[in-house]
Amino acid sequence: MKSLAEKLFAIFSLYFFMGGLHAMLTPRSLDGTGLVDSSPAIQAIGLVVGALPFALLVLQRGAVDRILRLYWPILLPVGFAVLSTIWSVDPGLTVRRAGSLVLTTAFAMWLAERFSVREIVNLLLTAFTVLCVLSYIAIIVFPHFGIHQPGDTASDHAGAWRGVIGFKNDFGRVIALGIVCFFAALVVRERFRAFYWVMILLSFILVLGSSSAQAIVLSAAPALVLIFARLLSGVSPKTRAFALAVAVPSAICIYFFAGLVVSEVLQMLGRDMTLTGRTGIWYAVLRAIGGHFLLGGGFGAGWALVADEILLESTRTSADAVPGHAHNGYLDSLVDVGIVGVLLTLVVIVPILLRSFRYLVLRQRAEIGALGLGYAVFYLLGNVAASFLLLHNSIYWVFVVFLYCKLAVSPQRVAAMQGPTTPIVDPTRVRTAGEPYSSGP
Repeated sequence: MKSLAEKLFAIFSLYFFMGGLHAMLTPRSLDGTGLVDSSPAIQAIGLVVGALPFALLVLQRGAVDRILRLYWPILLPVGFAVLSTIWSVDPGLTVRRAGSLVLTTAFAMWLAERFSVREIVNLLLTAFTVLCVLSYIAIIVFPHFGIHQPGDTASDHAGAWRGVIGFKNDFGRVIALGIVCFFAALVVRERFRAFYWVMILLSFILVLGSSSAQAIVLSAAPALVLIFARLLSGVSPKTRAFALAVAVPSAICIYFFAGLVVSEVLQMLGRDMTLTGRTGIWYAVLRAIGGHFLLGGGFGAGWALVADEILLESTRTSADAVPGHAHNGYLDSLVDVGIVGVLLTLVVIVPILLRSFRYLVLRQRAEIGALGLGYAVFYLLGNVAASFLLLHNSIYWVFVVFLYCKLAVSPQRVAAMQGPTTPIVDPTRVRTAGEPYSSGP
């Protein structure tokens, strides 16, 4: 049985990985316009929330062997990030970033090992609820902290909500992830539906306040996919196959015909179809990466390979500031760990996407299916205009790891590895009279 201390530690750690403490504990730059790149307090907390689960996994009998035998694919991108220290342009930085990624992975694996799917979902919903409540307090009671001010960022951000996160785009994105979690629970659970609706509404208001176009898309797209998958669960296999065959070309047509609408929405939010100059940065990155395309420049350090080209691009376009990343998770990972690292990361998300869709449509383990499918859409779509494909010390990698552990391996195989003293009920078979329900590991 899980103790209250374990649950509170998990909620606190999830809140930390969401970035809820960064703005509060990170010093501001000398000119007062933003936060510095690192914070000793954040580094210390990150060490604790990663090292403690790492130690618990090592000390738990059979846990390391089970992880290496069942979940080894999730370790491949992490191992490659560590290996990139060998050819990194800044080995010291890569060691620190890769070490943080290892500890983040350890926490996510401890979460998957220690808690059931339903418990993890409840922990996530609790952490996101705390994040929303504290963000509203920051915005309403402490607006200088919770709202971008004219003097602390670029002028076009003034007035945008940032809650407790520190920057509006990061804030909008993590709140959008919370909407995905609340909507996934709404789709498959019968109880507390009114609460989920309220939290979705309150969260979406925060997203609108952030003025982040990407966050709006990331709030809606996973929800639409979940609704589509849920509708497919009530039809025959033949009808389901036909619907899937029609859905792909229909989505392409909608994409092209919706161009005008998207353009108008972006214009209302102060954006344009080049994603505020992001496409120019993308082309500059692809031009500059050159011979490092295969392996990159080292995890967390690869931006040095393209920085000069980005500086030239910013000068040519008269940009207000030189970006420190590509605003694209695929390109940023390409710069850091090359095409090899990107492919190792994407290979991990494939079973999450496919198994989640299958579970939700067939109504087998629907809770992890809904959460996994919603997050897979969020993750693949979100990395087009943001950068969190392989990001250390973040909630986004925590999701990838625990979802892979819960989805890529069957509950029966996990139970077999845990030994005969850990009974498990196959949730896909018919329950006999008097037999308890089970939601899997």
